[in-house]
Amino acid sequence: MTARIGQPKTGGRKRGSVDREQRKVLTDKMAADLMWCYAKLGGRAWLLEFAKDQPGEFLRQGLSRLFPPPQRDDIPDVLVQQQFNSGLTDFEAARRVAFCLAKAAYEQKALEPVPKITPQEACRVPHPDTPPLLQPEVVEDPERTKWASELHLSDEERRDRRLIEQTQNATLATYSGSSAEQALAAVKKSLL
Repeated sequence: MTARIGQPKTGGRKRGSVDREQRKVLTDKMAADLMWCYAKLGGRAWLLEFAKDQPGEFLRQGLSRLFPPPQRDDIPDVLVQQQFNSGLTDFEAARRVAFCLAKAAYEQKALEPVPKITPQEACRVPHPDTPPLLQPEVVEDPERTKWASELHLSDEERRDRRLIEQTQNATLATYSGSSAEQALAAVKKSLL
């Protein structure tokens, strides 16, 4: 709507009020000042003492700010439900929504800065309150270990090693006999 000439101004930003850019600068300055005060009070140690001294206030003022607000039931269903008027089936609409969500998540991850760690920082002992990194449990495979230990050996050296292992690990159940006994057993088998 155009303004009428000769009429008083209605609506719009009032003269002398803080505009959006000034409000952003003001908010950034306040956040920096709050962080400065927090550091001067003692940081995490001060916050821990405050939580011990006044647990109710800590929960009310601290943790309640981290939780999402409860859902409001007074929002009309018309605003909550979005309808697709493009003639898409439910499956096609769901697929497009899933694609948009995945794309947004990928773009958000690409915007996150990659931390640069110096060799000195990599070797530094973590803060005592930091939980240790979970390392996957390594399961030793004896066959693979044996294969790796014999990798540099020739075929003849491997055969010799097998013979030595059979000799050292022999029991009455695994005893195959001397060479003479083996030859005698082979003759008996051929006669049968």
